Amino acid sequence: MARGRAVRGLEAGVRRANGDMTWVRLALWPSSNPAMSSSGSKGPLQDITGHRKAERELSERAAALGRSNVDLQQFAYVISHDLQEPLQLIARYARLLAGNGSVAPMVDGKRYLANLVSCTDRMQQ
Repeated sequence: MARGRAVRGLEAGVRRANGDMTWVRLALWPSSNPAMSSSGSKGPLQDITGHRKAERELSERAAALGRSNVDLQQFAYVISHDLQEPLQLIARYARLLAGNGSVAPMVDGKRYLANLVSCTDRMQQ
C-alpha cells in the first residue's frame, strides 16, 4: 500500500469486543481525495471465519483418519500373523505325513496330502 499498489487476498484475525476471533479477507487499493488532501485505502472486507473453522475441522478429521489407518494396519498385521501360525502347523504336519516312508498311505492319501500342502502354501501367500 505504501508504494501505491493494491493488496488482494490478505487474511487477518480480528478480535471482537466480546473476545471472539473473527477472520477476514481484505482486498485494498490506494485511495486519495485531493479536495481534502487526504489519502487512504478502500476495498471490500469478507468474513471468512466459517471457512477457517471448516478448514481446521477438516484438518483435524484428516489427522484422526491417519491415526485410525495406522491402527488398522497394525491390527491387520497382528491378525495376519496370528492366522498364519495354524496354517504353518497344518503344513508342517502334512509334510511330515507326506514324507514319512514308514507309513505307506494309499495312492489317494498321498494325493490328498499333496493337495493339503499345496492349499496351505497358497493360504500362507
